[in-house]
Amino acid sequence: MNKADDTHCAWTAFLPSRRPSPKLSGHVDCAVAVIGAGLVGMAAARRLAELMPGEPIVVLDAGAVAEGSAGRNSGYVIDVPLSHAMDARSTLGTVASTQLTLSRRTYAWLDAIVRDAHIDCGWHRGGRFYAAATDDGITALQSLAEQFEELNEPVTRVHSDELRALLGTDYYRAAVFNPSCTLVQPAALIRGLADSMPESVQLHEHSRVTDWSIRRGMHVLRTAGGTVDARRVIWATHTDLRDFSRLGSRYMTLYTYAGVTPELSDEELGHGALQQWGVLPALRAGSTVRRLPGGRVLVRSLWSYGRTLTAPEIRHGLQPLLVARFPGAAATGFEFVWGGPVSITRHADAYLGEFRPGAYAFTGCNGSGIVKGSTYGRLLAELACDHRSEELDLALKEPMAGWIPPEPLRRVAVHFTLWRNARHTGVEV
Repeated sequence: MNKADDTHCAWTAFLPSRRPSPKLSGHVDCAVAVIGAGLVGMAAARRLAELMPGEPIVVLDAGAVAEGSAGRNSGYVIDVPLSHAMDARSTLGTVASTQLTLSRRTYAWLDAIVRDAHIDCGWHRGGRFYAAATDDGITALQSLAEQFEELNEPVTRVHSDELRALLGTDYYRAAVFNPSCTLVQPAALIRGLADSMPESVQLHEHSRVTDWSIRRGMHVLRTAGGTVDARRVIWATHTDLRDFSRLGSRYMTLYTYAGVTPELSDEELGHGALQQWGVLPALRAGSTVRRLPGGRVLVRSLWSYGRTLTAPEIRHGLQPLLVARFPGAAATGFEFVWGGPVSITRHADAYLGEFRPGAYAFTGCNGSGIVKGSTYGRLLAELACDHRSEELDLALKEPMAGWIPPEPLRRVAVHFTLWRNARHTGVEV
């Protein structure tokens, strides 16, 4: 098969080969079983080890570490989250204030882990630009800038000529820049988190849960190779969650797509002064773009529901977005393209709670990335241990993800929303 017909995540392709943790074999007893070794699962397991020192914790993952959603995102570690739906007057409302508190504390926690464990993941405090190419986008930038100012966060308004000199592209008409963002190699980060777990945490990859029952107060989890008896369970992935609970009515899975170019020359990159940068769209449905170390460019855009796009479809959709920003890369295209699932909830609210006796789950990252997943993983561990904290109390007061209509109404609503967003966003994509 031609390479152009394959999808392959660049982040894992850039890493050396790794021997996975052994599959579950035989019978294991533990205090807590964590399902999923992504960002939520790794944060939950590490927090459990902090709260239950010496107690055995088992993590089961259906695949290999870093090959799921956690290793496929765009690599933005954002500790000051903003909502495109908010204006400056609502920025310091209860929900926004809660998310800001949670994000800042989780970022500090992650930053300490990366440094203490010497995780080599390109942890770069490069900040992020919100950039606009249309009048609507520029209007949205004003709201975003006012949000930063309300939060007493440093914000710099950047105009087209300066943007052109910094980024090497004249595609954007304006931007606002805030330093509260770290750029990272996400697959290297999640591998590092998995490989630096405390000794009480036992990880089993390629160990999908196929059956789950409760007997005499113990959770019995079966995989193809063995069983786990656990006092409590944390379900830290939306994959398969609907097969074991009714939470499938509170979230749905969309797919988003990315591509990474080969290394480009300085001329192809427009002679931009910054060697590494990240751009987020002024309008929510726009494209995310990063310049990576070594001169590669990442573009993330496109959405699908109900099926995943093929590699030719991804390349066809992403190529014009690359060329619009870097015309010199027209003949180069993408070396890697891939997709990844995103858990979407109504109004972007999260679900965090006990959904079966002694079983806890989170869903609803809504594409918010590394910090949110890690935040709610920590909180799941606190719920499972009945450990009350200020952060957990804040999160439990937030609106809960609501019911989403079933098919075919769900499909109609999704496609209408995607169409409306694409029409409103225009060339911001």
